[in-house]
Amino acid sequence: MVSEARDLEALVSTLKNKNVPASLITYMTETDTSKGLGLANPDDFVNYVKHEPIALFEGDLTTKILVKSNIDGVKDSPLVLSRLKQAYLALKSEFDTKLSRKKEGVPIGDWEDPLESSTQEGLFGNFNRCYTIVLTAHGTPADNLIARLYREVTRNLLSVHEVLKVRTLAMAQRPVKERRSKLGDYMVLFQDSEDPADDETPNSVLWYLLLHRVLMNGYAIVGTHQVESKKFPGTKVPFAALSDVYEYTEVLHHRAVRLVGSGADALGWMQQRDQETRAKAVVYTRKGWPLGEALLEAYKDEKVEWTVMPSKRKAINEHPDAVSTPEKKSRVGTREKPLTSDKDAAGQLICKPRNDNRGCVAKESNCPTKRVHCCDVINPDTQKVCGSKEHTRATCPLRDKYPKV
Repeated sequence: MVSEARDLEALVSTLKNKNVPASLITYMTETDTSKGLGLANPDDFVNYVKHEPIALFEGDLTTKILVKSNIDGVKDSPLVLSRLKQAYLALKSEFDTKLSRKKEGVPIGDWEDPLESSTQEGLFGNFNRCYTIVLTAHGTPADNLIARLYREVTRNLLSVHEVLKVRTLAMAQRPVKERRSKLGDYMVLFQDSEDPADDETPNSVLWYLLLHRVLMNGYAIVGTHQVESKKFPGTKVPFAALSDVYEYTEVLHHRAVRLVGSGADALGWMQQRDQETRAKAVVYTRKGWPLGEALLEAYKDEKVEWTVMPSKRKAINEHPDAVSTPEKKSRVGTREKPLTSDKDAAGQLICKPRNDNRGCVAKESNCPTKRVHCCDVINPDTQKVCGSKEHTRATCPLRDKYPKV
């Protein structure tokens, strides 16, 4: 089971990150209880010892684990006890958070809620150890995407993500500058000067390839745990092996070479082919396939469709890689940036990250800033805020009311 492998990986990665000796980790996770403890997940470890007071759980860590292991250099080592204690406290913190949310009736982990720091550190630690590479901020998915991918993989409920909505860590962490704009004699508003719908809207094949690789990096980060291979029965492979997901990305690169300059709707065709292939891969994962192998198998199934190149446009009035949609053509780079409001019509503060390139969680009730999730664009005719919860600033129809530049 993917979830069982993920749970075990979460326990092992935390122990490794705290530098617990490999021999002790093996003893703690050994499934043969005559040779080890058989701990299979973080909750097993947390509940294996008494929680409070501190003296009791330190005593249990010593007697129930270190001494019982009878490993030379480990059983009586104060340093190993200290590291084991650090791992225990990190996992206990996560356990207490889940328990508290459950008692309060709060959903345990909305899809895009940030992961616990120890969990996220464990994911990146495993990735770095597995592939001995460190991704830059431009190649690393934003934290909310990492959280969503992790939960999808853990529950084996993968979805087909829209590549052009993927954001890198660099994009998400970029500071948002603001400037003052005065309307009338009294109203002073702040306007974001870095609007993702203006200068940085991904709208080309090159953007698609860049963000597609970032998405594949995300799967590789959360998919280092070992599962049964379908191509090589009897062997274990990473759920989302970096070599496999990159091999699939190379398919897109090779097709892009033929598309650029062809006069065809390159981006639309690329997006459709990729989404259909990844949708088929999702079906394979729900049948027990590792994601990396599922992507390559799905590509084989769709190979004929990938060879049928798109037809040329009837009229070519733009760069062949640009999206041919009137809305984006009229809203991106051809109109003044809209004025925005800090508050809605009722005087409640509006969530700015929801409207700009920082992003926020999907549900307003889980918003970390406890602000309203609605569009913050000012109607230039009425000077009132849009306030719609059906869209954000980037797609607000009121943008068309602003004069062209």
